[in-house]
Amino acid sequence: MSFEADLRSRLVNDAAVSGMVDQRVYWKIRPQNSVLPAIILNITAGQRAQVMGGVMGTQGNRVQFDCMASSKEAAIALRDAAFNLIEMPGFSGDTTFQGGFVNLYRDAAADVIGGVVHTEMIDVTIWYN
Repeated sequence: MSFEADLRSRLVNDAAVSGMVDQRVYWKIRPQNSVLPAIILNITAGQRAQVMGGVMGTQGNRVQFDCMASSKEAAIALRDAAFNLIEMPGFSGDTTFQGGFVNLYRDAAADVIGGVVHTEMIDVTIWYN
């Protein structure tokens, strides 16, 4: 599988994360009118590190996690569960996750039909091979 598929699989198979979002981890776009909480993933910067012999085994992608919920408290709880998972090494599919390093995080809120959506955004560099 790909890095993207393995990262999503790692999130939905983690008890703390899936206990909040079930299978609601999406790449790029959350389906309209879908249930919260949810996590939206975006690669903000990818790299293919190379040496003279070809592509290096270890790569790093910068990924944005948007942890979305209907309350600030729920968004923070989801953010913290994501922190705990992505900062630790682990395996999923064909990918060995060597750990993630949080570059920054911030919050946002949007007033939408039906209420407010609170978002805790995490920008992290994930090293893998």
